[in-house]
Amino acid sequence: MKTFSKSIAKLTILTILFCLFSLPCFAELRRVPAASIVEQGLTAITVDAEGAEDFRYVGLKDKRHTYVGKIKPESKIKFVISGSLKSAKELPITGRTNLIRLQVTVKKGDTVIKTENFRKENVNSVFLNYTVPKDADTLEVIELFALTNKSKDSKFNQKVTTVNKLVLSAREDVLAAVAGQPVTTDSSDKKATPDTDGKKTKVDANKNKEGSGKNTGKTDGKNGKGTEESPEAEAAKRFTRIVSGIAFLVFLAGIGFHFFLKNKKSNRIASDRLARKEQLRLQAIERQKQLKQNSQQEETQEEWQEEIQRTDGPTEDTLPPDNPQHAIPQAGEPNASAATGAAQTSYCQNCGAPLKANSKFCENCGSKV
Repeated sequence: MKTFSKSIAKLTILTILFCLFSLPCFAELRRVPAASIVEQGLTAITVDAEGAEDFRYVGLKDKRHTYVGKIKPESKIKFVISGSLKSAKELPITGRTNLIRLQVTVKKGDTVIKTENFRKENVNSVFLNYTVPKDADTLEVIELFALTNKSKDSKFNQKVTTVNKLVLSAREDVLAAVAGQPVTTDSSDKKATPDTDGKKTKVDANKNKEGSGKNTGKTDGKNGKGTEESPEAEAAKRFTRIVSGIAFLVFLAGIGFHFFLKNKKSNRIASDRLARKEQLRLQAIERQKQLKQNSQQEETQEEWQEEIQRTDGPTEDTLPPDNPQHAIPQAGEPNASAATGAAQTSYCQNCGAPLKANSKFCENCGSKV
């Protein structure tokens, strides 16, 4: 029972750890590039800013895939960028290198406080932990993923580049301006504009959405508020979840099978110990029986010796010298005591052992007298 409890505890701990490590897979915002880029080997880009609220994709602007999200001062942000590459076996590619660059610009209002650059080569994923400064209210992050393919075919001997821009701010007006959200007329809203202006803003926003292409849908990586996504993005998300679920089930099955074999082995060892213990107990019982039989045989031999001594009669040393009744008989006189002793003592005809008086069976061989 103790072994089974330990196994359950280990399985629970491993399951929790697996869920914690696999949780970011469901929080990432996965964007499928255009078909021309997919043909060159870059199949998907994963972008996320963990710690930012309402983080979502708002479209393609200035040739950059733009994302917005809310942050708080001194909050901790984890930037994630990862590129999924098509297998080189499926493409006539002889060599492949990639580059990931991040530029973080910290602002307070319209004033730039500082700018930091990060660079990684020949890696498919970058995870950057960043703490928002106390006086800052806006972060602008430029992410660049460059893939260089080497091939004998000039069609594939090209450089594929995708650029993402993340605008994270604590100001609603900055996020609204970047996202290009339309302003609707409302009598209770002081910032309302005429209907014509609202219509123009809506048209511009729709144009921006259409310019983002079929493969760049509007998604919300944190709260799931965006509903319009391209079929490729939805298929990629569904495939990621299915693969993660299958991997989780296989992981649990492997752990269960491992503990099953371990429990089976421990049960076999326990049964072997019990069998050995029972064998030793039976051997001890047999030894006790053997010792008892040996002691009985020794007692029987001692009784035989005593009986033989009694049947031989008294010796000269045991006879009293002054008793006239025990005088030594003459040669012609019959030995009455010897005859009496011979008459009283008899022997077994089968084994020759002395028999007790009035006994019907021999105590040595068990034959009838």
